[in-house]
Amino acid sequence: MKPLSLMCLSACLCILWLLPCPAEGQRPPDSTNACLLLKQPVNSQSVRRNARKIITKKSDDDCVLGFIDLLANSSFGRDHRQYLACLDAICKASDGYVADDLKNRN
Repeated sequence: MKPLSLMCLSACLCILWLLPCPAEGQRPPDSTNACLLLKQPVNSQSVRRNARKIITKKSDDDCVLGFIDLLANSSFGRDHRQYLACLDAICKASDGYVADDLKNRN
């Protein structure tokens, strides 16, 4: 190969190496942030799997309690079992402030 074509080839490879991969640039929404969970449809499997992270992560307490309220209000609908299963998982993973808030509301 000629030196000029080698330089072009190496320049093209450098450019391709610097370009971000599309999958790398697009991250799924955080499934443990209660504030984000309030704004999207409930994925019951993800909530059950991440219950401890949802209530203990550095999320806003009002968002966590609002998300629990959302689950409780949704548990009266047609798909009530999946919401009750989410509440059960959160109850099992619960720490002090969630239990205190639920006691004070009753």
